[in-house]
Amino acid sequence: MACYCFSVVIDIWILTGGFYMNFRAHTYLLSIFLVCLCAGAKGEILPEPIKSPSDRNNYRSIRLQNNIIALLVNDHAATKSAIAITVNAGSDQDPESLPGLAHLTEHMVFLGSRRYPDPNGISKLMGLVGGTFNAKTNRQYTDYYFHVPAPALPVAMAHLAAALSEPLFDRTYVESERKAIDAEYRMLSDNEKFRFLEAVGNAVSPRHSWARFRIGNLKTLGGDSEKIASEVARFHKLYYSSERIKLVVSGPQSLDELQHLVEHNFLSFNSGLNLPTPDHIDLWKKK
Repeated sequence: MACYCFSVVIDIWILTGGFYMNFRAHTYLLSIFLVCLCAGAKGEILPEPIKSPSDRNNYRSIRLQNNIIALLVNDHAATKSAIAITVNAGSDQDPESLPGLAHLTEHMVFLGSRRYPDPNGISKLMGLVGGTFNAKTNRQYTDYYFHVPAPALPVAMAHLAAALSEPLFDRTYVESERKAIDAEYRMLSDNEKFRFLEAVGNAVSPRHSWARFRIGNLKTLGGDSEKIASEVARFHKLYYSSERIKLVVSGPQSLDELQHLVEHNFLSFNSGLNLPTPDHIDLWKKK
């Protein structure tokens, strides 16, 4: 455990400038090491996933104390690490009065957290280490993912976990993000698949979620920026809870290393409300 934590500190030390860091930064890294050294395992090991006999990767499934489930993948041959996080909430959870709210929440998540308040922090980090990141809002799920060089996994995971668990949702950026969403909508409006889905939406029951406009644009997400930011925060509080989160993380790190990283970064997610299961609505019934 101590060797693992020391390697994490060294990785972050390299990425952030080594001996040129100030005293506060050195103290911060030392605190990470001491916390890791004193912490025990916090995840329940789940039954081992079934894999092909020809698959040389090693796997482990864990459930954290807050019920986040994670699949860990040790790939000895990899030079990069990756993480994919799925939140069980998407455009189906949009309020009827705010189509596109889930999509806007996905955009706003990246724009600063309590731990890393710089709205460009994640993009700067990815540029520094040579990584990539993106996100996607679906009907019932929202996905967040990145690829980074293996040594950058600890610091990249820390940024993404903080963004998802404690985003700032600064109203200053509402206007720019709804303009970005409107641009996405206009770009997709001539897309054949998008137009097909629109046609399906017009054919099904208007009470079914498939009939909803899901992407959002300047009209559906218009209004006072402060009010929209508060709606985004409310959506996040309702749906971005630990019970709704699953993740996969892979890299050349050992399964123990990956597990400790996940435990360190994702135990901060809070449990959410026990929301009622939506009533079943017949897809084709018009009334």
